[in-house]
Amino acid sequence: MCRSKIVVLIALCLIAVSAQAVPNQLVAHFTFDGNLLDSSGNGYTGGAGGLVGQTHYVDGRFGQALDFDGDADFIQLMVASDGMGGWVGEGINDQTAVSYDMWIKMDAYQTHDAGILSSREWYWGDTNLEVHSYFGFDKVYLINVQGAVPAENPVATIPQAKLDQWVHLIATYDSVAGEAKIYLDDVLVSQVAIAPGRVVDIGNYTLGGNALFGRWFDGQIDDLKIYNYAIPEPATISLLVVGISALIRRRK
Repeated sequence: MCRSKIVVLIALCLIAVSAQAVPNQLVAHFTFDGNLLDSSGNGYTGGAGGLVGQTHYVDGRFGQALDFDGDADFIQLMVASDGMGGWVGEGINDQTAVSYDMWIKMDAYQTHDAGILSSREWYWGDTNLEVHSYFGFDKVYLINVQGAVPAENPVATIPQAKLDQWVHLIATYDSVAGEAKIYLDDVLVSQVAIAPGRVVDIGNYTLGGNALFGRWFDGQIDDLKIYNYAIPEPATISLLVVGISALIRRRK
């Protein structure tokens, strides 16, 4: 067998292995296509209490999405009923990494600090994706709480040209690699160094605000995926697939 064929076979095997491994590391996947079900196979509960406020389904980036009006609209994710009218958190604690992959759309900049995906309480290891309106721009922060104050925040500005458009937002936190990143539309826009050994808790979320502080989000959210590892850079994956496809075509 010639060397080029061996390279192609190895590359295809690597992709196949990766494709099988990724679903096992996908903690939760909420498509919001008319329901709050977790399609990852892990069965995490979405929407304890249902769609709160005026939260409703609209046409999304893929199928349907959730629309929040910025006035006490939210849903709970990865929580379960406590049998007494409340809920308790579900998820995985003390992880060294987490990734949030979603699509968001805003018609205008927020008029106040707003939470896209937030922990219900700010405890050690909690991670929050928030939007702040400082300096007239919407800056997306990935906040990891370690002790009394948030620490180690990658920050990305959503440009005005992106308003009223779907934006692919990915945030990763990896204390083993020592870095946290934010991608907008598959482009790395912010990266910060983080201290090794820090942990994150995955689960017990409020989507569309923060159950403790309010901070209601005005916009739409679609196709949320949560991983317990730092997913690879989107552009790197795309280039690998394109390169392998081109090599296969040349060998035909």
